[in-house]
Amino acid sequence: MIYFGIALFCTGLFLAQFILSMIIGELGADTDVDLDADGIGDLNLSDLFSFKGLLHFGIGFSWTMWFTRDMPNKVTSVAISVLIGVVFMIVLFLTYWLAGKLKNDPRPESGADLIGRSAEIYLSEGTRDSGLTQYRVWVTINGSKRLLTVVSESGDPSGLLPGTRVIIKDFHDGRYFI
Repeated sequence: MIYFGIALFCTGLFLAQFILSMIIGELGADTDVDLDADGIGDLNLSDLFSFKGLLHFGIGFSWTMWFTRDMPNKVTSVAISVLIGVVFMIVLFLTYWLAGKLKNDPRPESGADLIGRSAEIYLSEGTRDSGLTQYRVWVTINGSKRLLTVVSESGDPSGLLPGTRVIIKDFHDGRYFI
């Protein structure tokens, strides 16, 4: 009967945490999870033995002990229960690790990183005094489309039409060249 009580207590705490997190999330409150994981190296053994880790172990262990209470061999029942409790902890650990991999942490791309990248002409801004024709182009930077100013050394007054695909060929003096 003690295992049933522990199972109800641990399950009740888990459900209370879950419901409160859903309510806080729906209110739009600013919450911060103390999980800074961009790889397995940021998670360690202490994350398994946190309050949530022990709570998950308690849920897996106590419910398994309750359901295997009629087994004739208690050692087998305890061994299976410990194994299930550890599996619950590992699933929690893997959930945190995989959630950490979802984090959007883009690597800033410098000018040289965009050389060779395809772009689409959006707008011609005309020819400057230096004889360079300036354009605004759509280019993908860090996974999202951005408008970027580029110049063409061709000096063609008719220029490139909007929608034309071009390749960024060079970057120097703070300017991109097509």
